[in-house]
Amino acid sequence: MFGRVTDYNSRVNIQNVPLSAAGDRRLARDFQELDALVKSFSPTFPHGYRNYLAPGDTASLTNVDTDLYLAHIIPYAAMITLHSPHLNVTDPECASVAACITGSRQIIDAYYLIAATSFDITRLHPFIVVSSFLLYQP
Repeated sequence: MFGRVTDYNSRVNIQNVPLSAAGDRRLARDFQELDALVKSFSPTFPHGYRNYLAPGDTASLTNVDTDLYLAHIIPYAAMITLHSPHLNVTDPECASVAACITGSRQIIDAYYLIAATSFDITRLHPFIVVSSFLLYQP
């Protein structure tokens, strides 16, 4: 999914894909399909994989499935990557600003959940450590 988003953004930039009739690439079918894929991914996790802090049915704040954690974060990183070229921070109704804020908040919330445990966050995938650091600047 993340690869498809980055490929799409690269293709749009390289080929200079024309704007839609309304002047907004976000209205194009391929953008909307990717956006729907990104937004619908997380709810598709099977019940036993919805909690990366306690995979399966047992609860534990010391056992973190780092691969599952990454799988939960990737949709939000993809959302930010897909929408960031379309940001209009001067428009309070900009859907891309809202999507990037939502993605950022979800990543930060997941980071806080991990940080509240005894898990050593340096053992997370480097993508997570860097993403979390970039998003959270006190």
